[in-house]
Amino acid sequence: MTETNLPPEEPAPELPPPAPAVRVIKPRPLIVRLITEHNPFYLLSAACMLASCLALTNTTTWNPIASSRILKLIVTLNVYEITLLAIALFLISRRQLFRDGRILLLLQAFFLADFTFLNAEIATATRTVLDGLLVNVVLFALAAAKMGAVLRVLRPTFTRVQFAFVMVQLAILFGVASLFRWINVHAHAIGPRDFYVLWWVMALLPALYELLASVDWRRNVALSVTPRAQTAPTTTYLALPYVSLVIHVSILQYVYDTPFYGANAAPLLLGLTLVLNRANPTTLMPRKDLAALRFLLPLAAVLVSANNPFSFVARSAYPTLRLTTLNLAIAGAFLTYVYCFLMPYARLFLATGAVAAGVYVLGPSRQQMADGIQATWNWLTETAQRLMPKTTGDWGLVGLVASFAFLGIGFWVSLRRRPVATTTVDVDES
Repeated sequence: MTETNLPPEEPAPELPPPAPAVRVIKPRPLIVRLITEHNPFYLLSAACMLASCLALTNTTTWNPIASSRILKLIVTLNVYEITLLAIALFLISRRQLFRDGRILLLLQAFFLADFTFLNAEIATATRTVLDGLLVNVVLFALAAAKMGAVLRVLRPTFTRVQFAFVMVQLAILFGVASLFRWINVHAHAIGPRDFYVLWWVMALLPALYELLASVDWRRNVALSVTPRAQTAPTTTYLALPYVSLVIHVSILQYVYDTPFYGANAAPLLLGLTLVLNRANPTTLMPRKDLAALRFLLPLAAVLVSANNPFSFVARSAYPTLRLTTLNLAIAGAFLTYVYCFLMPYARLFLATGAVAAGVYVLGPSRQQMADGIQATWNWLTETAQRLMPKTTGDWGLVGLVASFAFLGIGFWVSLRRRPVATTTVDVDES
């Protein structure tokens, strides 16, 4: 047998590797993404709580309700606030969810400033003034504890002076309803003068903050810029109680059936001027517009107070002291202008203002000044009629006197002139 030379066998072709499995990730539905990113349930929860409080207290109808129901609502609301606070601090401290935590803190600050009006309701619904005041004292202490917990855990840049200023606002907010009820029961019926004084107290709050801010109380405070500290709504704590106080006082005017006069707006206009004095220029509000508002708002405060709907007689005997809405607005506008525009010359202007105030108090009244001006005018006219020449001889005598008078005036004018400089010219006689 012969061997046959066969060609070598070719290796089998390698198969290509299998294609990797492609996993298509489908985007989540739009509604899911919106809920995850924005989480509207916190706002819905707060809206439901606010609506429930307003409905259960008959705020929409102003019908009186039992104090027991208000107390139950107050306890429920404080439990809700503490829950908001606990969830917010947990999300910020443990989960680093700063946005959600800040939303919860803002909502808690909203309820802290009594936008449900439960604190004012309990002050008028209890059997005695003292009972309502005691409830508000307890609520004030709880508010201080809640705010202190936020500051202690998050440690934002918030000084003790700022904390004290917020507490002053909350104290006025929680106590004004009880104070007015006591005045109405034990002193006199609440009237326009009482509310006018209260509006001035509210105007002094921005002035108080300006006074505290002018002190260098930040020199030993380190600025905290951590995300955890920035979540604390410090500006909200400073501003929201004031807004709530304005709303509460407006509602109290309705409750006591007291008309709102234009003069009541004067303190708010002056306070707004002080707030704008601390505002920084922006694109929407340039520096010139801010300066114009700071100039015009005190003028508006004076104008709305010009009708003097009522006055305060501080002293009836001499020297009489009668305070009107106009002179109070003028004094407030003067101090506001000095603070906003004339601080380098404050001592001079304040001394001038004090002299003017002393003349106003110790000097003659407007009626006396009008009588004096009228008497002076009558004396001048009578004297002029007596001295008026009536005959030709009288006119000749007047001409002689006038000639000497004009001669003396001309001589005085000549003496006022500088002598003309003369130059000496040497003449050669040779």
